[in-house]
Amino acid sequence: MRFHDMRAEVSEEVYEFIDRIAAQDEKAARKIRANIGRCVNGFGKQRLPADLLEKYPDSNPSIFSIRTIFKGLCYRLFFGTKRDLICIGHAVVKKSQKLPYHEKELAEVRVKRFLDSFQ
Repeated sequence: MRFHDMRAEVSEEVYEFIDRIAAQDEKAARKIRANIGRCVNGFGKQRLPADLLEKYPDSNPSIFSIRTIFKGLCYRLFFGTKRDLICIGHAVVKKSQKLPYHEKELAEVRVKRFLDSFQ
């Protein structure tokens, strides 16, 4: 799926997450914001590399994540799509190799709720 030239909506939970990250490390927050922009807009040759996007095929609705790695920490922003819209509904700091199951479930619920709010 191509995400370029789509518009993004970010949930209040994700804005708060990025604000908490910015309070600790503004550069990390800047990189997260840049990766959202790179995913949505492409930025020409600066498109988000495919290895930083992940699809969770067994999720309903289909959930994707944008991975941002900064200073050894992995930040994940979860989103779903609807026509030309990307709805970013959940974010976590990933502390281990495997994403905890409850985080994936929470991401599905939040992204679905956020997608449903756009008709």
